[in-house]
This record gives sequence, C-alpha cells and structure tokens, in this order.
Amino acid sequence: MRGCAARLELQSGAVRWRSGGAPHAVRPPGRSSRLAVSAEVVKTTRKVELLKQFPVELPRPLGIVFAEKKNGDIRVDELVEGGNAATSGKVLQGDRLVKCGLMDALVDCEGLGFDGVLDVLGGSPDSDVMTVVVERMVEEVEEIEEDFSDAAAYWQRKRELKAMGGKRVSDMRRTGGLMPGDIVVDRQIGGGSFGGVFAGSWNGTQVILKRANAQVFGAEELLELEMQLNDVVLAKSPGSCAVYVGCCEVAEVEGRPIYEKKLPEGLWLVWRNDGEKTLQSLMPAPKALSKAHELGALAEALGCSGGSTQLASTQVVVTQLLEGLRDLHAIKIVHRDVKPAN
Repeated sequence: MRGCAARLELQSGAVRWRSGGAPHAVRPPGRSSRLAVSAEVVKTTRKVELLKQFPVELPRPLGIVFAEKKNGDIRVDELVEGGNAATSGKVLQGDRLVKCGLMDALVDCEGLGFDGVLDVLGGSPDSDVMTVVVERMVEEVEEIEEDFSDAAAYWQRKRELKAMGGKRVSDMRRTGGLMPGDIVVDRQIGGGSFGGVFAGSWNGTQVILKRANAQVFGAEELLELEMQLNDVVLAKSPGSCAVYVGCCEVAEVEGRPIYEKKLPEGLWLVWRNDGEKTLQSLMPAPKALSKAHELGALAEALGCSGGSTQLASTQVVVTQLLEGLRDLHAIKIVHRDVKPAN
C-alpha cells in the first residue's frame, strides 16, 4: 500500500543516504521501530551564531541614522528609505558601528562617542565615498561528525547540552504552521525501543506523530535522518509514501507531559493520518475471506473496480505497492522493509 514503511540503515561508519547516485533509505510512520545502529561516525549539521564584521563602502549621503547606547556602542538606529545604505542591502538596523572613515584611514569607533563618529563621517569633504565597518551576529550551519563509537562521550555531550539549558525556542525546527500548541496527542498506537508512534490532531486534521526515545543511544540522530529523508520524498516523489506534513521541535521550556495530550520536549515528525489499519490487519483468515460481506468490505476500502473478489483486491494492493516502490526507486531511495504490517 502507499502508506508503507521502510528501514533506515547505518553501515560501515556512514549513513546510507546521499544526495545522488547511491540508494537512500526512508521510513514513514509504522507500528514498529526496528532499527539496528552499527555506524561509528554520522555526519550531521548544527546551527551556530558567530559575531562577524562587514566593511561597506557607501556613497554620500549614507542614509543611516545612528544612535548611541548606554554602554557607549554606536548602533544603526534606522535606515533612510531609498537611501544608499538601504539600497546596498549590506547594512542592517541594529548593526554596531566598529570603524568608519576613508577606506585607507579607518578610525576605531570604540570610545569615540556619537559626536566623534559624526566628525569622522562629516570629514574629508573631497571624498564622495565613506566606509563603515559594522558588526552583527550571523547564524551559520556547520557540518559536524558525531562519533558513536564512544558511548560515554556520546552521553556526556547530551548532559552538557542539558546543563546549558538545551536549545532555545528560537532555534526550534518547525515546518511552517506546525506549532506545539496546535497539536493534540490522543493515544499511542505503536513504537519500539527507538521511539513511539502516536495518533493525534493538528488544527482539526488527524495526524500520526513520532518521536525518538532520548534514552536510547543514537535514537535521536536516526530520527534526524528520517526527517531529512521524508523531506526528500515529499519534494521529489509525493504520493509514493504516507503524506509527510513536517516536523515540530519542542524546547524544554515548552514541553508538556504527554498525559496532558501535549507534546513533550524533543523532535516530532508529523504525517497525515489516512488510516491506522495496515494491510496485515485487512488480511483475515482464508475462511473469513470467503465470506461475501468480508470481501465486499475489503474491495470497497481498496476502491476496487474489478468486483469484490479476492483476486480483484489483490491486484489493487499489488499495483499500488509496485507503483509506490517504482516512484521511490526513481529518486534513488530503497525501501528495505516491505511487508503487510508496514
């Protein structure tokens, strides 16, 4: 069936998922989480904030309104609409002024004061261009390698992140529109040692929710990979697997107990709930299938056009299954756990 599952595989110290050429692995929601972790090193990414300086040459008039703060910093308080600074796109409101003047004779603004800065920027009347060096925090994504060969070091990193207060709410990864307060957790419908699968709703839409077991070695990292792979499937082969809605990461300060039907802390993946029954659950004993009303119900559920026979139902199931696998293979993704239960 199209809402099927696959196993995510790690092997030989590398994740079996690359942007091109080699097969990928993907697993939309299912009733079990049977993942074997054998990798030692997994490449992942993280967001970091860096303080950077940017020299900007601007024609006069600059089109910047500066303001002196209580700590003596000179900040960009406003950009004149249509002015040279605003047009350049290289100066932002809130930037700290570090240096200013002619490019070959920049003056350090530390301790210069507001009037001193104006004197420098107003000097050199023969020059049509002035340079300002501004400073701001920028967010960058860096690639890191997680070493899973040392369990003690792995858990130590987890404890250090916890001690630092965990991630900030502003750092949470959320697909547009997916907010913790809009999601209700109704009940758990499956799971295993690596995580749990839940039925719930999001703004009235029935959804399937999945999160990793943070107490299991490598489980959170595997869920991160599953998120990336579902993003690929959604973008390149929609309809071949369960409909992926997106992710909703919950900060520690936002997390609520699951018995309150809210999302606890952690990364949650969300799929549209198009039915919780698996193909296996629709495969009763042969004697039961011989009953006309049982075959009729199954045929109706599958949308059979060839009548309510066992052969007609089987043809629809196999056709949908092969079409889904064909679409996945077309984008270099291999489904490694095809079975009725998935």
